[in-house]
Amino acid sequence: MLNEDIKQTVALTGASGHVGANLMRALIASGYNVKVLVYRDHRAVDGLDVEIIKGHLLDSDSLENLIKGSQFVVHLAVGISISKHTSSQVYDTNVKGTENVVKIALQNNVKRLIHFSSIHAINQFPLDQPLNEKRSLVDDNAYLYDRSKAEGERIITDYVNKGLDAVILSPTSILGPFDFKPSLMGQVLLKIAHKQIPMLIPGGYDWVDVRDICQATIAALHQAQKGEKYLLSGAWLSLTGLSEIIGSVIQKKTVKTVCPFWLAKASLPFLNLIDRIQKKDLLYTKESLNILVTGNRNIESSKAKQELNFNPRPLKETINDSFDWFQKHGYL
Repeated sequence: MLNEDIKQTVALTGASGHVGANLMRALIASGYNVKVLVYRDHRAVDGLDVEIIKGHLLDSDSLENLIKGSQFVVHLAVGISISKHTSSQVYDTNVKGTENVVKIALQNNVKRLIHFSSIHAINQFPLDQPLNEKRSLVDDNAYLYDRSKAEGERIITDYVNKGLDAVILSPTSILGPFDFKPSLMGQVLLKIAHKQIPMLIPGGYDWVDVRDICQATIAALHQAQKGEKYLLSGAWLSLTGLSEIIGSVIQKKTVKTVCPFWLAKASLPFLNLIDRIQKKDLLYTKESLNILVTGNRNIESSKAKQELNFNPRPLKETINDSFDWFQKHGYL
């Protein structure tokens, strides 16, 4: 816990998201004052002892109100897309919004800014070699989301050269409790539990607990090296393995059948139509299929373990706690 006499303030963008919901609570428990930027969705913030600033990343006045008087800034806000049918919102949030945040952070002489990037900003190939912080960022041929996150990292590097003390954190696929919206990955867990997925898709991903991400973030406020990037990975697991763990946690049978990759691709138009009719986020896209198949299975986080005391917990514990939270909040 921090000494109350020297209590410091952390300003958060993206407070209504999955990481934000957990990080607010972890920061408060660690003795920090917390200021948050909220646009519309305030469920994750309700009932917490935080200062709320209404606004968004393209509104400089609200960002000034958020950052002024704060010692630290954690830039979590992100526009996510796993579809080629993207709007300008992804670019505006991940590129223009990031530049607005770091510009105002530099003007206000914050002690440190933590920028959340993504493993998708990094070139996954070659797949037979470990992926670490030395790997290059994606090029202009990558998906828009990946390109926008890479561009966000370049902005951070540019402002570090201008004098900003900033650190980049790049997590893999995040799971865990306090998933109010829920997140895309939270939706996957619930769809498997509700038997709304008839067959599984080949491949898998690296999954990591949101609470371990938050622990590393708080450590990075003081322990990280200026201008450095840290990958935060957990463990790679196939969707079949994920479904098996979910079944053991909820004590119900879950889908185990894996459809061929060609059939999964051929079924995309039908699956997308169902999601659009039900006004749900698109979870099954050409992009998401390729991510599951071509994602690097050996993502190193040794740097974060050494410098940030990052210690990812077992995936079964994460899934158990996720469903315990979902159960208590009516998602099941």
